[in-house]
Amino acid sequence: MSQYLPQIKDARVTLRHLLTHTSGATAWIDQRDELNASELREAIYNNLTFGADFNQKVVYNDYNFLLLGFIIERVLHMPVQVAIQKYVLQPWGLEASSFTPDPHQAIPTQVRNGILTKGQVHDPKAASLGLHAGSAGLFSTKHDVVKFTLKMLANENELLDETTMRQFEDNQTTNSKLLRSWGWAFVTRKPHQVLLRHSGFTGTFILLDRLTQNGLVFLSNRVHPQPNLEFLEYQQKIYQTFAKEDF
Repeated sequence: MSQYLPQIKDARVTLRHLLTHTSGATAWIDQRDELNASELREAIYNNLTFGADFNQKVVYNDYNFLLLGFIIERVLHMPVQVAIQKYVLQPWGLEASSFTPDPHQAIPTQVRNGILTKGQVHDPKAASLGLHAGSAGLFSTKHDVVKFTLKMLANENELLDETTMRQFEDNQTTNSKLLRSWGWAFVTRKPHQVLLRHSGFTGTFILLDRLTQNGLVFLSNRVHPQPNLEFLEYQQKIYQTFAKEDF
């Protein structure tokens, strides 16, 4: 990773560690939410460490995908959200998906400072980074999310060939005791068979069973209007219920 981001001095960390959330990345940034995009990026470079969990645990952390976004910007010379729009959303025909939605077309997110927010990313770091956030902030519709799911269930698509698609089904960590794919988590279905899972902080998730060509899209808003932490227990039950289905 350091060859793309020389500000990161730890030469152990690779793109694989970022994609599988095995980097152990952590940082404490004082008054983080008060910083603008350039200040926050610099603070991440200066305060980020890769601790004891490096290559020992799978721990989701948005710093991994923020760094991936910074790398994309370095390679393509454009904001990461512009790159996603150009190289992913447009080729896949996800026309209703956007990082800058019309607030009148967006459902309310949460009550923040006494105001019900609409069309604003929930994550504070992504909100500060704006176009430079590779971790969160994409708004979409049921139709587009289903279209995305079908693309990921297919053997190949406009962006990814069959060899690459099959790699999503394999453990991509460098530690054989861990289990994680490229950007996706696993849910065990049967021996030697797993589902791909990706979830969002607000309760949304996608489950993919590439073997049987079935998927589950779950759209929710756990933080409306308040955290609703009890939902997380039910989320796990939904995962397991889908995994037990005999398609």
